[in-house]
Amino acid sequence: MKRILLSFIAIAIATLSSFGQSPEGFKYQAVIRDAGNLILTNQAVGMQLTIQQGSIGGTAVYTEAFSPTSNAFGLVNLEIGTGMSTDDFTIIDWANGPYFMETAVDITGGMTYEVMGTSQLMSVPYALYAKTSGNGEGPQGPTGAAGAVGAQGPAGENGNDGVPGPQGLQGPAGADSTVPGPTGPAGADSTVPGPAGADGINGQDGIDGAQGIQGPAGENGINGPDGITGAQGPQGLTGPAGTNGIDGIDGDDGTQGSTGLTGPAGANGNDGAAGATGLQGPIGLTGPAGANGTNGNDGATGSDGQDGDDGITGQSAYDVWISLGNTGSEADFISSLTGPQGNDGVVDYDSLANIISVDSSFTANVSGSIGGGCDFSFPEGLDGEVITSAADHNIGYTVPSGKKLYILNYTSVPASTQYGILINGINIGINPNSTLILNPGDVLNAFNGSAYVSFNGYLTDSSPTITSITNEANQNIGYTVPSGKKLYVLAHAPSTLQILINGLSIGYAPNDPLILNPGDVLSSINSNADVRFNGYLADENYFANCGGGSSNSASNATIDSLSQVVSTLDSTLTALTSLFVFGCMDPAAFNYNSSANINDGSCNFIPSIGDTYQGGIIFYLDGNGGGLIAAPSNQSSGASEWGCIGTSIGTGTAIGSGFQNTAMIELGCATPNTAADVCANLTLGGYNDWFLPSRYELVEMHQNIGQGNALGLGNIGGFANNYYWSSSEAFGGSSTAWIKYFGITTSGVNSWNKDELEYVRAIRVF
Repeated sequence: MKRILLSFIAIAIATLSSFGQSPEGFKYQAVIRDAGNLILTNQAVGMQLTIQQGSIGGTAVYTEAFSPTSNAFGLVNLEIGTGMSTDDFTIIDWANGPYFMETAVDITGGMTYEVMGTSQLMSVPYALYAKTSGNGEGPQGPTGAAGAVGAQGPAGENGNDGVPGPQGLQGPAGADSTVPGPTGPAGADSTVPGPAGADGINGQDGIDGAQGIQGPAGENGINGPDGITGAQGPQGLTGPAGTNGIDGIDGDDGTQGSTGLTGPAGANGNDGAAGATGLQGPIGLTGPAGANGTNGNDGATGSDGQDGDDGITGQSAYDVWISLGNTGSEADFISSLTGPQGNDGVVDYDSLANIISVDSSFTANVSGSIGGGCDFSFPEGLDGEVITSAADHNIGYTVPSGKKLYILNYTSVPASTQYGILINGINIGINPNSTLILNPGDVLNAFNGSAYVSFNGYLTDSSPTITSITNEANQNIGYTVPSGKKLYVLAHAPSTLQILINGLSIGYAPNDPLILNPGDVLSSINSNADVRFNGYLADENYFANCGGGSSNSASNATIDSLSQVVSTLDSTLTALTSLFVFGCMDPAAFNYNSSANINDGSCNFIPSIGDTYQGGIIFYLDGNGGGLIAAPSNQSSGASEWGCIGTSIGTGTAIGSGFQNTAMIELGCATPNTAADVCANLTLGGYNDWFLPSRYELVEMHQNIGQGNALGLGNIGGFANNYYWSSSEAFGGSSTAWIKYFGITTSGVNSWNKDELEYVRAIRVF
């Protein structure tokens, strides 16, 4: 209900005649205003008045209700004691006070009342007590003899005064009007004077007089002559500082100009004629201010004092060295300042754990570059304003101008409904298991009118390099990726419809994101059903080398730090170099799955997905001759926790961030034998630079060498039908991290409590 401002105008009790019947009630008048201080005219309202005994909030001795309509001035006129009530007004014992009246109002005219205030009933209502206690005068004297007037009886004692009530709140000023308020009703005939009427409208104030002219400012003093510049001493090596010269005397300040005379005050305006008694009229307008007087001139600036003489040039460091009894040239002096060369430190780089604990420069490099890598779900990072909001079918949420909205998760309310979510009218399905991106001005709605969706995410500054897209396509009309752009699909629906890329089916529910090149066509396998998707368009080279152009998420600091570490591992670097010239070495020393890829004719090994290589199985290629290798077996079979529950490490999810994540977990988590700790301290196949994969590195591992992989290689990694830990935290990171199910399904990426026990598979870079 709107907040009502109730202006109490008058509370008056009907006067009681010494010889007449007293009315059972008293008058009540009020002005109804809304929260904006506007008078509600001709408005039907509901009112409930309660008389309380003893104190505010005391015993309610009488309650009644009214349904009045305010008049053209917003007034309502009531008579207390005549409303709708189940109480008996006549049995109130007015002598047993004090009494207070609570006022409650419903602006809609109903009975959902809101208490507006409580005030004490003053002495007037106690006149009702007078009808049973007498008229306040003494008994009448006996009638004198016939023809003679009897003596006047003595006057009765005055009754005690009632307790003064608190001062009522000052009502707001009435609306501006030139029409005088109506005259209040005349009181009933009585020997008791009625209340005085309200004052009439005040006349307008007279115009203020003009501001007097300000006198001129005094002239500035004459500048003093500059001091004489001392002769330039000979230049040499810097010696001790010479003594400062004495400051010159400051010039005198100019004389302050006199203040101008104040102009005469304007004549006061005539008082307006007294208005008729009635409601308080509006306050008159303030007259215009008089003009400011002219500023006086500034005084003249005083002259500067003379500069002091320069100090004596001190001896050079070389001169001081000679004065101490040394002999030789300046070169000999400089040479004497250089100490002997210290011994080089020795660092044990046998394992990632040793690197982290010993090499402070490595720690500084890694800890300062969290969040890098090719994180396709967050191409502009997550640096923005956190938002949690909701939208229904009819009233949606509109992304503000200049912002992009990243939705991390959402749900239908009530949760049992589980309706789809609409972006610009396109239904992208129920609970898409990925990030959604919306452009400025995009509108988010619930699919069904009987529910609404609540969501959580980030509002980031909009960048022209990334364009969010929500679209649909079927078998006949596909979506073609524009020239010069790549399409990154983050969410799609429905899960029961096969998706085609350039006519090839990639399944019913492929893992997100899907990445399409310029000119690629996205469509569905059914001409009567549309595939609906949400994602973004980026320039072709946006994620080149995971540098990402201007993208916040595209830092290559992680790869640089890793390269620096590998360069210090002499034995590992030697083995790596040898393997790249495998065609020039003894093939019996190494084991590969595909002999056709061993040599390209130039003594260079050509790696392929599924090859046994450098202590494990290749499952990812970066396009530059390198990639990622998975250990050939599990490092933990459901016996390792992620660790550090309640602590956010700040890890990333992108391909290329697993090594950095593992290093940061080792630095920031004291929990022993965590999944990351197991990998960081692993030595396997002659290599000790293993680490726990990130979320999307884990997804690549499952897609390429796990069960049901797209390459048809079979479960060559020997993975269990169970969940494996990633090194990536989920949803803020303090309590949960991402896991991946390695069964036959292509989905199964979930967030999991950090203290759960799951499988672990280590990886390394080649």
